[in-house]
Amino acid sequence: MAVKNPAQGDTESGKQPAGDDKTKVETKVETKVEDTKVETKVDDKTKADDKQTPPEKYELVLPEKSHLDAADLKATESLAKELGWTNDQAQVWLEAQATGAKTQAEAFRALSLAAYGDEEKLTAAQQVANSGVDWVFPKGSDENAQLRALLDKTGYGNHPIVVKAFEKIGKATREDQPLGQRASGAGSGGGSAEKTHADVLYGGTAKT
Repeated sequence: MAVKNPAQGDTESGKQPAGDDKTKVETKVETKVEDTKVETKVDDKTKADDKQTPPEKYELVLPEKSHLDAADLKATESLAKELGWTNDQAQVWLEAQATGAKTQAEAFRALSLAAYGDEEKLTAAQQVANSGVDWVFPKGSDENAQLRALLDKTGYGNHPIVVKAFEKIGKATREDQPLGQRASGAGSGGGSAEKTHADVLYGGTAKT
């Protein structure tokens, strides 16, 4: 009677050793896991590509209580197309512009408050400055509207230097003085006063 060597396994029955079966199972599992990883990467990339695809037409909304306008919408759309932004990314950029302008305006106002000492004095100065703006560009004119829009949009309408500059203009016009000089008669006969900046710019005397 032949004695079988346990290390040889049951070769006569055609069965493979347990170790071989384990190797096959492990190989199948590893292959399946690798296939899953590849499929997942492809799916993730496809989703990412779909998400990053810029739209044919952007539908942006101006942030509430901001001084941004149609020109800002157009500028944002142009930038978004150039950089391949999605609509959401372009909207975030637009809102960031509005937030930045608001923050800057608040910072400038704080500087003006510090310069004038209190709210009442600053308000009075801004009222005079408004008349200065209307003296430079007549109220109701396109230039007046554009200047005010620019000052509001950038926040510089609250900057102490800008307030002081237009306040000085406003005070000079209220006192019937040309900027940097007093009106005076020409010769001993008390002729016409020297021309103001408004006379030079608009060919007539500005009304205040």
